[in-house]
Amino acid sequence: MNSFFQLINYYKLIIKIILFEDNIALLSSPLQLICFLEFKNYNFDNQINYKKTYIFISNSYNQEIKKILNINKKFNKNENQIININFFFPKLIVLIFMNIRSFFLNQIKNLIVANYQNPFFSRFFDKSNKVFILDDGFNVFANNDKTFLKQKNFFIFSILDSKLFLKNKKIIANNFSFFKNKIKKKLKIKNTLLIIGLPFVEMNYLSEEQCISFLKIIVSKYKKFKIYYYPHPLEQYNYYKKYKFFNVINSKLTLELFLINNNFLPKKIVGFNSVCFKTLKMLFGNKINFLNYQFRPSKVNIFNNKNYIHNKIKNKKVHLYIKEKLNIKTKVINL
Repeated sequence: MNSFFQLINYYKLIIKIILFEDNIALLSSPLQLICFLEFKNYNFDNQINYKKTYIFISNSYNQEIKKILNINKKFNKNENQIININFFFPKLIVLIFMNIRSFFLNQIKNLIVANYQNPFFSRFFDKSNKVFILDDGFNVFANNDKTFLKQKNFFIFSILDSKLFLKNKKIIANNFSFFKNKIKKKLKIKNTLLIIGLPFVEMNYLSEEQCISFLKIIVSKYKKFKIYYYPHPLEQYNYYKKYKFFNVINSKLTLELFLINNNFLPKKIVGFNSVCFKTLKMLFGNKINFLNYQFRPSKVNIFNNKNYIHNKIKNKKVHLYIKEKLNIKTKVINL
């Protein structure tokens, strides 16, 4: 009986938010929540306007949701209530009542949305007076149509160079000021190597055999370091835990917040075209030595992996940005 009333209250809350709230946020990932908290604390007006803004979470994986909830509790004291609408029926309810609001009532005053390429999120755009895009990474390098970002009511809050957004003048720089203030002055730099994980197997880029071979090649180059592996949210922690050639970190925080929270920095971080290179450089400057790795597989079945060509084009652009803007070298490993 309790679960029934909880469900009723859950849908009542969704309907109330969609019909009557001036400000609504739509997010999918932990990094997007971090960007929202930066936006919320960007200035005094934002702190007032978005203090109690409701956040809808959609198109998220379980591990991402756990991290989102933990970050909201630890760094935001749960000021913004998070509502999970990760399933078909809640999304349907949201769309129905959003159209009712648009037709009979008024527009959403301020929409804060992270993934502007998400088809579900994009349905809110023409029903909002202002749309604030929380750009959280390298999606701008994908070959998607971005002309709609030129609309007068669109504003972009980004960690990247404004020149990447079709000469859009309405760019607000996300300097990570809120989280920079949480870094302790004296950080311990340990003789460790940290590998930023990527779901190679889950995304069908590499076989399990190729992935382990790739990681072993990297590990073999750093025998003097204690080596840690920070899995991507899409990766299965238990899968990597069984390998003894590195220590797997199991955290409910993003890598950026894990390092801030634990008050230590690894001497070196390696990754694979990761946006963490950008965020960590913004937070810690040149205190960490970074190196980017790419693989060149001997066999790639393009017909079974439709995203391979798309990501290959995007990855070339990301690689160029990492090299030229972040001054990070890339090494290629043949598999």
